[in-house]
Amino acid sequence: MSDISKLTALKGFIGAAQFSEDGKLVAKAGQVDDKVGLMLADLCSANMRMGAMQAHGFSTFSGMPGFEECKGFALSGSAVSLCVFENLSVLVENSECDFNEVYKTLKAIV
Repeated sequence: MSDISKLTALKGFIGAAQFSEDGKLVAKAGQVDDKVGLMLADLCSANMRMGAMQAHGFSTFSGMPGFEECKGFALSGSAVSLCVFENLSVLVENSECDFNEVYKTLKAIV
């Protein structure tokens, strides 16, 4: 299991959730209560599956390589973003965070 507590050191950190492939909440940290954690787990796992399917379809039909094996995604609002890599997600304040550092940290602890 990944140590999601390492995500709390990120600038702009709000909260984090670890999830299973089938959308179950495995762990949470920061300002993520049970209700939000369950929603994040479901949202992240569904979007990872959808992203994998879309990447496969696009690569197959376009002939353009490099999209297969979708590893993550980001959803950005005006103030907050959700960054996901494999089975970890982190909520960050846009004005405070370094997105390259967020994904570097996510990748290192998965």
